[in-house]
Amino acid sequence: MLSTAVGMIRFPDLYTRLHAGSKCLIAAAISVLMGCIVMEGIGFVSLKLLVIIFFLLLTNPIAIHVIANSATNYTNK
Repeated sequence: MLSTAVGMIRFPDLYTRLHAGSKCLIAAAISVLMGCIVMEGIGFVSLKLLVIIFFLLLTNPIAIHVIANSATNYTNK
């Protein structure tokens, strides 16, 4: 999460800041959820956590793309 903070401060424009924020967010979320899977062991809860990880991997790039696209449309008007 420190790299996200540094990226938000140092990167010059919206698109690189979005990249830094989204990559670090997804890496941190997956790390925490994988740690929860290891702590919980094999079971139904682990399956739910894997579904959450899959959902994050699927929706995070789409959400960031939509935000960047709307920012581009807003600045071009």
